[in-house]
Amino acid sequence: MLLSDAREYYIKYLGDGHKMYLDDIKRYEEFKAMNIPERTKAEWDDEIVAMYFKTLHDDPDEVWAKHDRIIGILKKKRCDYLKWGKLLLDELEGFEYLNKKNKILIIENMAGRDRYHKGGAYIIITKTPYAERLDQIMQEFMDFYVTEDDNLNQLGWRDIRDRYNRAVIEYNRAYRKWTERPGDEAYSSEE
Repeated sequence: MLLSDAREYYIKYLGDGHKMYLDDIKRYEEFKAMNIPERTKAEWDDEIVAMYFKTLHDDPDEVWAKHDRIIGILKKKRCDYLKWGKLLLDELEGFEYLNKKNKILIIENMAGRDRYHKGGAYIIITKTPYAERLDQIMQEFMDFYVTEDDNLNQLGWRDIRDRYNRAVIEYNRAYRKWTERPGDEAYSSEE
């Protein structure tokens, strides 16, 4: 496998070794045997993040999925958190055009999907100096009404008010967890 092939392979799977392994064990082992430096993988991660930011608003129904992929790549700890964290917040300020379902999905992305998967709030709070800006943006972003009329005939969306309320609670819980806990991993410019 050439380095250009390895790059293409890595980008195709967003650098997710588990998915690479599941799809083709032999090819994954060949990739691993190349011992590609972390610096190179970091450059590839930056390419992937840049690609997602470039196409973020192409389809309003896909914004949340691209947003989630950006967060996933940032969680791998190889990217420039200050650069991408600032851009993530800049983009978040421009999401007001999204429908309620997609806004709720963005809130879930920022909170984290469950207690085992840290979301975008964790990255912004622990890896950048933008925690206060994050919360100002999110509080404004989360300020919309959801009624029974907004329910969708889709699995997980039949009681949209409940999903919205849970997403807001989880975001606020995540924000408090990473900003108020003694001994937390809050961002320090000395790192």
